[in-house]
Amino acid sequence: MDKHNLKSVFTEHWAYLALSTACELDLFDYIKNGTSKIRDLNKVLKTNGKGLLHLIEFLIDKNYLIQNNNELELSSKSEVLTENHPESLKYACILWSQWHLDAFKNLKKSILSGTSYFEKYEHSSYFEMIKNDKKEFKIYHRAMDEYARDDYRNIASKLDLNAYNSFIDIGGGSGKLLSYLQQAEPLKSYFLFESPEVLELFNDQSVNKCSGDFFKEIPKVAEVAILSRVIHDWNDELASTILKNVFNSLPTKGRLIVIENCQDLTKTKHHLLSLNMLVMCNSHERTSTNYINLIESNGFNYDSISQLNDLQFILQFSKK
Repeated sequence: MDKHNLKSVFTEHWAYLALSTACELDLFDYIKNGTSKIRDLNKVLKTNGKGLLHLIEFLIDKNYLIQNNNELELSSKSEVLTENHPESLKYACILWSQWHLDAFKNLKKSILSGTSYFEKYEHSSYFEMIKNDKKEFKIYHRAMDEYARDDYRNIASKLDLNAYNSFIDIGGGSGKLLSYLQQAEPLKSYFLFESPEVLELFNDQSVNKCSGDFFKEIPKVAEVAILSRVIHDWNDELASTILKNVFNSLPTKGRLIVIENCQDLTKTKHHLLSLNMLVMCNSHERTSTNYINLIESNGFNYDSISQLNDLQFILQFSKK
């Protein structure tokens, strides 16, 4: 056994938490906007002691910052951790150090109880809790937008859009997926179905908006329904409620497109992802067979599966 490597595992989170702290402090944004001396950063951040210096030294050591004389500059690694960079990952970096970290620290409790940390000890679902916390709500949905920007970039080339004229993305967050479809086929109709709070956060006017709750009812406005990274957030019982509502919203011969990780079809193991889903949502990552069986049990016919990217697959179903 290599004890040195084993011991290094114990503190792997230090580096990530230091980086996420730099994002929370807007450190890279301040430097990009011209506050490039350590003494000036201390003033604007109102820091006390040598903590900021130690953080900056770590960021220099790991090539997130470059120091020329007394001036700090961003590297290519930290440029994408600024607020307005077109490929920004700032909120994705912050997300996992917030409530996700708190929940994962209570992994033992979730394993013993068999349910999510939030449902067991906070007596509410994670999604209900972030609705009532403006900071966490913004972090979560901005992070999801950043992931969506990268994950769905090639979605239009992976789907045959010719047979249908109207699409609804259910729980579609910022509407990034629909924006890619719209760029490819601008004359079709696109509807984003989300909670009023999410629609207000992004306020994108390029697609039609429908607000509501997918556990209650989904509007009958489209021939194709899209559920992307939605089903994995819920156990089979709650996922079935969503699927039944989707089924009722679609016309005869309508289509359902589901985009999810399929743990049986990738080289990447999903064990840690499933543990995260347990502590956060009382759910787990599924295999392609799990998804097909679940969705077929709610009235749909399975048609096909194709790969979207390294992790995610497109499963297509038709309404009986």
